[in-house]
Amino acid sequence: VIATPPQAVAASPTTAAIYDAEASAYDAAYADSLVSRAVGFDSLRRSVATRAHGDVLELGVGTGLNLPFYEPASVRTLTGIDASSGMLELARRRAGDLPLGQTPASAAVQGVRLAREVS
Repeated sequence: VIATPPQAVAASPTTAAIYDAEASAYDAAYADSLVSRAVGFDSLRRSVATRAHGDVLELGVGTGLNLPFYEPASVRTLTGIDASSGMLELARRRAGDLPLGQTPASAAVQGVRLAREVS
């Protein structure tokens, strides 16, 4: 559990409010955009996430677009934090479909925590 106070990880209230307001449309507007596909963001996400191992902390997890790319065999725990509660709600939904399982993180870090026991 990360014991960082929320004021240390949260963006300004204005920034969080902007992302909260745009959360439901974020994936369609940005992640699924022509520019995103042309740049190959999914390939970049996969390239970075598949290199992760052990206990992973993703800062600015947003809607959880990187979550499906983490390798369950390599990642013991995955914790994502974000200042936007709207973005985190979408990340929690996306995390619920992953083989890592889902355990909500402490409210103090405003995050979503995924945990999987590795034997």
